[in-house]
Amino acid sequence: MSSDWIEYLKSVDTPTLSNAIELLKLRPRHEGFTPLEVRCLFPELGRMAGYAVTAQVETVTNSGPRDPNVFLELYEAVRDSRKPAVVAFQEIGAHSSYAAHCGEVMATILSRLGAVGLVSDSGVRDIPEVRRLKFHYFARGAVA
Repeated sequence: MSSDWIEYLKSVDTPTLSNAIELLKLRPRHEGFTPLEVRCLFPELGRMAGYAVTAQVETVTNSGPRDPNVFLELYEAVRDSRKPAVVAFQEIGAHSSYAAHCGEVMATILSRLGAVGLVSDSGVRDIPEVRRLKFHYFARGAVA
């Protein structure tokens, strides 16, 4: 997919895109939905489109000492992906209502590696700082 396609996709509204996927039978009609809890936190940034870089994360359980290199694999995947990249996190821990998947530091790193935004089924943080970066956030909301 070329950058022209990404720009085209950004010009299409979500209902039209969803209808096209359904009409073309690209997947079953009952799959591919974003849960109601996940919402766009910066609608003023416009539509987001890119190549997905996905990860399952567990951010709340005390499973031992924190490893400062734990995100290197993610950063390498974003660096090596097609651009623009969109990072998608799935929380697999037991406390997804408390998880914060991204803040200013991670958003800055991801932006510099070519990501334009993050989609998370949990929370995010540092809302004013990340908004200034013009880094898209789609998440359940903000947590401390």
